[in-house]
Formats: sequence, structure tokens, C-alpha cells
Amino acid sequence: MPAPLNNEITQSIQQAEALWKRRQIAIDAPFFTLHDLAHLDSRLNTQLSILRQNSAQSWAALEQQFNGSQYKLDDLFPATVLAFSETAPQGWRDFLFELIGTDERQITALITTLGWLPLDSLKEYLLQFLEIPNPLYLRIAIATCAHHRADVGDYLIAAL
Repeated sequence: MPAPLNNEITQSIQQAEALWKRRQIAIDAPFFTLHDLAHLDSRLNTQLSILRQNSAQSWAALEQQFNGSQYKLDDLFPATVLAFSETAPQGWRDFLFELIGTDERQITALITTLGWLPLDSLKEYLLQFLEIPNPLYLRIAIATCAHHRADVGDYLIAAL
């Protein structure tokens, strides 16, 4: 099967962003059922699979959006998913952390995405972040663990 064209990757990025936004609304909406959320997650995972299969092209498309004058907060969702995939180079995570800086909304968007990703795929990164004496990394790791209801143990005491 040939690799999708850049247009198809752009469409997958846009679909993933729209589905993520809809999912965020659905979480708090009383008229969405668990079945609806599962269906949204299934559709979302389909789009993310396309992006992961073509991760270098997908990342290049996202990076181009971030280098533009205005990028949307929703752009952080697919970027975070790609940056924290098993095959992602360290540079993608570094770029992401530099991009979000100290912007609260962007930090929250990153943490929310990490809270949605499976904990098993994040454990190594979270442990690394807990070891780094950087308040932003510690905050992200601890908040992500809280989303997953995972005990950070003595790292919380050290962070305080």
C-alpha cells in the first residue's frame, strides 16, 4: 500500500483534531453515552494510526502548522500523540516542550492528551520527567499520573 499523500495526512490531522475536540465536549455532555465515547475513540484511533504509520510526514505537516503565524490549541493533540509514540525521536518532545513554554492552556492540553494515552506507553517518559529537576516536567508527569490514577510515590514529596 503506497504512503498517503500530504493532503491525506493533512486531512487525518484535521479529522483527529475535530474528533478530539468533539470527544472533549462529549465527556461533559449528559447526552453522550459510553458507547458514543467508545465510537469516538475508535474513529480517533483510526486517524491516529494513519498519522503513526507516516509519522515523519505527519510530524513535518504539524511542524509546518506550528511554524505558521497562528496554530490552534487542537494542533497539540496529534503532535503530542506522535511525540510520545515509541518510535518518536527525542527532538519531537523537545520541540513540543519548547513550543508550549509556560502557556497554561497548552500545558493543560498536553496533560489531557497524555492522560488519554495508555499509561504503559508513557511510563518510561514519565519516569524520566520525574527525574528531571524541572518544574514543568515534574508538573506534567505528576498531573499525567493523576489522570491515570497512578501513584508517583516519593517523587511527589521530592517535588514539593
